Amino acid sequence: MTTTHFDANGSAKNIPVNISTKNMEARFAPLLPKNQPFWFEVTRVSGNGTEGSPPVQLFYKYPAPGEADTDGGKPFNQGLKLPVASESIIDQTVIDEGMFVTVLAYFNQSIGDVVVLAFGTLLLEHTVTALGDIVFELTPQMLASLAPTNSLVVRYTLFDEVENTSGWSDALNLTAKPGTVLLTAPIFKQADPHDVVNHDELAGGAMVIQVTGVFAKNDLIELTLVGLTRGGDTATHTFSETLNAATRSLDFSALNEWARNLIGGSARASYELTRAGKTQLSKPADATFSGSSLPLGLPIVDPLVDNKLPVDTATATVQVAKYWPLKTGAIVKLNWQTIDQDGIKTLFIFKLIVTDPTQPVIFQVPAKYIAPYAHTPLTVQCTVTNPGEVEVFSNLLQLMFGEEVLGKLLPPRVDEADDKTLVPFKARNTLTIVAPTNSALKPDAQLTVSWIGAAGTPSGGSHTSPATLVSAGLIIRIPNSVVAFCLGTVVRVFYTIIQGGKTYISDDLNLSVQLIPQESGDLPTPTIAGVTTKELDVSKLVGNEKFSVAQWFLQAYGQCVWLRYDGFLPNGNATEHVVWTGQAHKYPPSALITQAPIPWLKTLADGREMTVRFGVNFEGKANSATMVSFPRRVYTIRAALTLLAPTVNEAPTDKTLDPFAAQHTLTCQVPANTFVDGDQITVSWIAPPGVSPQGSYTSPATLVSAGLAISIPTSVVAFCLGLTVTVIYNVIRRGVSSPSLPLSLTVLAIADFDSRLPAPTILQAENNGEGPELDITNLTAPATIRCLVWPLIALFQPVWLILSGKNASGSDITTTLLSFPKNAVHQAWINLKYFDVSIPESFTEQLADGSILEVKFLAAFDKNADINKAITFTLRRYTIRALKPILSENFDHRATQLIAPGGRIVLDSMTITFLAGNGYMGITSLANVITGPYPQLPDYCYGQVLEMHWQASGTAQHMHIQFNWNYSYVSFWCRFAQFNDLSVYFFDEAGKTLHHMYLANNFNPQLVTYSTPGHNYIRSIEIRTPRMDLMVFDYFKFEYI
Repeated sequence: MTTTHFDANGSAKNIPVNISTKNMEARFAPLLPKNQPFWFEVTRVSGNGTEGSPPVQLFYKYPAPGEADTDGGKPFNQGLKLPVASESIIDQTVIDEGMFVTVLAYFNQSIGDVVVLAFGTLLLEHTVTALGDIVFELTPQMLASLAPTNSLVVRYTLFDEVENTSGWSDALNLTAKPGTVLLTAPIFKQADPHDVVNHDELAGGAMVIQVTGVFAKNDLIELTLVGLTRGGDTATHTFSETLNAATRSLDFSALNEWARNLIGGSARASYELTRAGKTQLSKPADATFSGSSLPLGLPIVDPLVDNKLPVDTATATVQVAKYWPLKTGAIVKLNWQTIDQDGIKTLFIFKLIVTDPTQPVIFQVPAKYIAPYAHTPLTVQCTVTNPGEVEVFSNLLQLMFGEEVLGKLLPPRVDEADDKTLVPFKARNTLTIVAPTNSALKPDAQLTVSWIGAAGTPSGGSHTSPATLVSAGLIIRIPNSVVAFCLGTVVRVFYTIIQGGKTYISDDLNLSVQLIPQESGDLPTPTIAGVTTKELDVSKLVGNEKFSVAQWFLQAYGQCVWLRYDGFLPNGNATEHVVWTGQAHKYPPSALITQAPIPWLKTLADGREMTVRFGVNFEGKANSATMVSFPRRVYTIRAALTLLAPTVNEAPTDKTLDPFAAQHTLTCQVPANTFVDGDQITVSWIAPPGVSPQGSYTSPATLVSAGLAISIPTSVVAFCLGLTVTVIYNVIRRGVSSPSLPLSLTVLAIADFDSRLPAPTILQAENNGEGPELDITNLTAPATIRCLVWPLIALFQPVWLILSGKNASGSDITTTLLSFPKNAVHQAWINLKYFDVSIPESFTEQLADGSILEVKFLAAFDKNADINKAITFTLRRYTIRALKPILSENFDHRATQLIAPGGRIVLDSMTITFLAGNGYMGITSLANVITGPYPQLPDYCYGQVLEMHWQASGTAQHMHIQFNWNYSYVSFWCRFAQFNDLSVYFFDEAGKTLHHMYLANNFNPQLVTYSTPGHNYIRSIEIRTPRMDLMVFDYFKFEYI
C-alpha cells in the first residue's frame, strides 16, 4: 500500500484490483459457465501474518453469445447470421395473416440469453428457454402499424446473463407494401423445409423452380432468378414463357452448374404475370445452397480413354465448367499438375482473359505438357476470378496419363547436311543419320536407318543399316559411298523402330543431294610429273613422267573417268590428245596415276597454254553430260622454239619484191608463235656479198608485245635491185637468241625507161611541160628542166641529165647538164621533191624547127659511179618549134591543087590528106564550083577554097587535115552542106578524139569551132561524108597559147 491509498485524514480508501481477461480465461473454461471461489488476502507490514477474506462464488462466462465479428471495420457484427423472415415482401395478404421472423441458433447459446429483434420500428424481446432457433411472431396488428417502405430493416442482438452482448447483426431488408396483393412466391422444388437447395441431391439434374396459381392461355410468365455466390459474385437470368393452355403450375429448369456456382450463396426467384396487357408481380422466394462441391464444376479434358489422357495426344483441350456469374475481363486459370521423370510434382499454370462470357472457355494444352509424363497422375483444376471479386475454385479432377506410345515418329536428320540439303563435300569422310530422341523408346527396341536413292539410281545409291538396340544409341553411320550415286537427286532418309512386337516407320527426310560443282576447289587438280607451277618445260621430259591426280572424296571402285589434253602446235593450230572417255577405273580408292603423253607434249608450241582436263562419273555410268570436271591444270609450255621464215608485207608472193612496192614502207612480218612475256625480236635484211653495207639492216630488239610487224628502211632496196636477199628474225628469250628459218627474197631490177620512173620535164613546153612541142620562139630566158623525185631516191645517189637534138643543118648536137661526181641527190632535192636545171640558150638556139629534142635522165640507185650501171628514166621527147605558128589560112594565095584518094597537099600551115573514098578534093576557086557561080562572101567564103567532092565527084570521102602546130582553138566556115550525117572530128597530138560533131544541113555558110582552153591540144581534124555532098571550107583561124 502507498499513501495514495489513504485520504487526507488518513482513512483507508477502497482498493481497486485489475484482473486481466487473460487471467480470468486462464481460470474459467470457455463455453462452460461455472462458479469459482473469489477472495483477497492482506499481509501486514509488521510481519504479524496474513489475513484472508471469506470466499464468495464468482460466476464468469465467455465468450459472448453469437458468432464473432468477421469484419471489425463495419458497424454491425458481420459474423451473425441474418434473421430469416417467412416473407420477403409484406403485402396486404401478409399483413392480414401475420408472419414470422426466425433467429437461427447461434454460437454459445445459453438458457437465459435475451434475444432482441428490431423489425422496422418494432422491438421484440425473447428470453431463451430452450436451445435452438428463436421464432418471433409478427401479428397482423404489428404489421399494420408499419409504414409502407421498400427497405424495412430487420436485425437482432444477443445478451447473456452476465450482459455479454453480440452486437447488432447485419440487416435483412424487406419490402412493405400495405394495400398491395402479390402473387404467390415461386417454389424451389428441391429445397428442404429451410429453403436450402443441396446441390448433391440434384444428382446432376436441373434445379426446378415452380410457379403456382391460376393461369390462363396466352398468359406471359417471366421468371427472374438472381443468384449471389458465396464470394459475392452476382448473376441474373430471366425465363420467359407464353402459355398455350390454362394451367395451375409451371416449372422452370435452371442449369445444374448454376446451383453448383451458388453453393454457400443464395438465390431469389420472382416472376411477373402479364395478362391482357396488365402485369402483376409475385412474392419472391429465397433459397440458400449447399453441397460438397466447390462452386466451380470439374473441367472437361479431351481426349480421354478409360479416364486416361493418351500421351501421343498432339493437343489436349480443357473446357472450363460453366460459371454462371462469369464476367468480361475475368481471369481464368488452368492448373495442370503432374509428376516428372524424377518423381517431382510439376505444376503448369495456364491463364486467359475472358473477352466473351457467353462462349465456352477452352484451354489448348500442347504435346510438350503431355508426352513426357506417360503413366503418371494428372491433376486438373480450374479457377475463375471476376474483376474485383474473389477467386472461385473447381474441385480437383484426378486423371492419369496413358501408357507410353511411340506415336508419329519425326524424320531423322543427317549430321553432314544443312537441314534438307547435303553438300557432297561435307560427306567426304562420314555420313551420319540421327534418329530424334523419343521418351517412349525402350532400351531393347531395335533401330535401322535407311537411305533410299531416287528412282533410276543404281543400287549403290541405297543402303539400310543392320538393326541395333536403341540402348546402343540413335546415331548410325552408313557408307558415304551412297552419296556418289545420288548427286543432283532427292533421296528418302528414314528409320524403323521395332518395339513390343510392332514396327514403326518414321516420316521421311527428303534430302536434296547437291551436284558437285564443276571444277570445284574441293576436288584435286591433276599434275604432270608432279609439276604444280604454271610452266611445264617439255624439253626436260625424258619420257617416263606420269599424269597423276590425288585420291578424291567419294572415290569408289568402278567410277568412270575422263582425261584429255588440249594444246597448240607451233603453226598455231589447236591439237588434242584424248586418253579416257568414260572408262571404268577398276582400282581401289587411291591416287590415280598413268603415263603422261610425252611425245605429244613435245610437239606443242613454246609459250602456248596446254590444258589437262580430268573428270569422273561418280555414279559409275559413262555420261559426258553428268561427268564432274575436276579443276583443270593449265600449263604454259616451255619448248625449243620452231621459228618459221618471216614474210615481207610488200612482197605478196614471198619470192619476189617489186621495188616500187617498197618505195614507202618495207615491213618484215614475223609469224605468230608461242611467244611469252619478255620475248624480244630482231629482224635482219641481209644483202648478198659484195653489196654495200647500206644494202643490209638489222633492227634493234623490240618486245613481242609491241607487235610482230617490224619496219625495215626502204633505202636497202635500192642497193639490192636484181639481187636475192635473205630476211630472217631472231627471238631473244631469257637472254638466248634463236634464229628463224630464212626467207630468200629476190628484189626485182628496175628496167631502163620504166614508166614508173618520172621523165624530166621542160617547164616551158606546151601542156605544162608535157609537150609534145617546145616552142623556143616563146622563150624569154633559158628553159628549165625539172627532175622530180623517184621511188627509192636517197641522198648521194649519182645522177646524169643529157640533152640530144639536131641543128638546122641536120647534125646531132648534145649537152650534159648533170653528171657524177659533180652531181648527186642532195637534201633540198628530196625536201622540195624536185630539182630544176637551166638549159643553156646557146644550145636551144641551135635546135632546128621540127627537130626532136630528147631529154634523158639517169640515176644510180646503188650509188655506183659507173653511168653504164645507172638506170635510165623514161625519156622525154619534144618537137621543136623554131618558127612562129600560123594563126589563119584562107587559101587565097594558094594555087589550085586537086588530089585523089591517098594524095596529100602540104602547106606551111597544114597538110591535107585524102584518106579514103573516091572522087577528087583539093584547093580550087569558088568561081569554078559546079552548078555555080555562087556569090563571093568575104571573110566567109571567098576566092580560093578547100573543096570536097570536086565537080560532084565520088560517093564517100574522108579528109584529114594535120596542123603544123598544136592549137587551143580552131574555127572555119563550111558552105553547101545538105545532109545531117556529115561528121567533123578534132584530135590531139596522139590521135585521140577530143571532140565529134555533125554539120548542120545548111546550104549557107556555117561556122565550125572547137577549143581546149588553157591547152594547145588540137592537132588535127577529119571531115567525113558518107555520100556525095559537095562542100567548100574557108577562113581557118587558130589560137595558140
